[in-house]
Amino acid sequence: MLMKLWDFKHKNWVDWLWSFLKSHPDLSIRKEENLSINRALSMNKSEVGLFFDFLEDKMAELNLTNKANRIFNIDESGFQLNTRPNTVVAPKGLSVIHEISPKEKGETITLVACFSVAGNDLPPCIVMKGKRTVVGLKEKLPAGSDVFHNEQSAYFNAQLFFVVIKKFVDYFHISKESPTILILDGNDSHCSNPDRVDFAVENGLCLLCLPPHTTNLLQPADKGIFAPLK
Repeated sequence: MLMKLWDFKHKNWVDWLWSFLKSHPDLSIRKEENLSINRALSMNKSEVGLFFDFLEDKMAELNLTNKANRIFNIDESGFQLNTRPNTVVAPKGLSVIHEISPKEKGETITLVACFSVAGNDLPPCIVMKGKRTVVGLKEKLPAGSDVFHNEQSAYFNAQLFFVVIKKFVDYFHISKESPTILILDGNDSHCSNPDRVDFAVENGLCLLCLPPHTTNLLQPADKGIFAPLK
């Protein structure tokens, strides 16, 4: 049962609300989060069931039912390279308390993560805005990591996605003799280029897209890596 707080503007109703909450300790006041109508309509048992049925059939077809190290997920997410302000104790009356940071607005980068159900992972790939590589950056990253640059923005475009897919195929020795499923969202940069799809087929890589508007709940990287990291 959900009740809007604006239904309790009158004092008598406010008193009733607090009494009601006191007698129902399992309830609390929460702030709503916006959910687009597309996500609300798409995240249903029928659509999600079809996806998992197809995944199960494809695993059986490729003989991957008990091979967790051949089922991967790939996704990207943006991060800002600025520090998060701390909570401090300060004298009363101060209107502003500053903390020195590299930039007022942090530089945005995109992190690409790719990992299997068994925990095998591709070294991170980072996309930064600009032309030149930051000196010493790769030395502080895990071995095998890549740093790409995009003059327009730090977004992960179709060309860079193809580069990462090629690296993924080489890194895990994927072939028709060793087929692999790669679960990803249906972003245009992932699945719009026929050459990319042909490359995947030629190398035994099955690209399996999540249902539209369901990645907020079904995308493994979002739920297991990016959310805790952020």
